[in-house]
Amino acid sequence: MLRFTYPRRVAFYETDLAKVVHHATYLKYLEEARVDWMRQNDLLHLHAPEGKIVLAVLETQVQHLLPAYFNDVLRVELQVRLERSKIRFRYVVYSDRFQEKPIALGETLHFPLNESFKPTRLPEALWERLEKEIWTEIWP
Repeated sequence: MLRFTYPRRVAFYETDLAKVVHHATYLKYLEEARVDWMRQNDLLHLHAPEGKIVLAVLETQVQHLLPAYFNDVLRVELQVRLERSKIRFRYVVYSDRFQEKPIALGETLHFPLNESFKPTRLPEALWERLEKEIWTEIWP
C-alpha cells in the first residue's frame, strides 16, 4: 500500500524576513494533511462541522530538521493507527529543496468527542478504515 501524501507549496505569509517558514506553521501543515487524508478516504463527513464527532488533539510533537523556505514545494506523508480509543498520526515533511531528506517529523494524538465534547466511540466507518491502515514502526 502506498503511503498517503499531501503536496503543498509554501506561501509568503508563512515565512519571516529571511523567507524561512515559522516553526509553528508546521502544525498547520500536519493538520492540512490529516484533513486531506480524511477527505481522500471519504471520512470528512463524520467530523465536525459536518459530522457528529470531533477528533480532539491530545498531543502534538514536531521535530524540525531542516528549514523550509518561501515557494518550496512540500510533501507531507502520513501514517495513522488506532490505539485503543485514540488515533495516532505520524508525519514526515519533505521539501523539493532537499530532495528525499526529511525536513520535519511530527506526531499528533487524537481522541473522539461528541457534539457535547464528551468522550464517544469512533464511527464504524472510521474504525474500519483505521483497522486497514499499515503502520511502520521505523519511519522514515
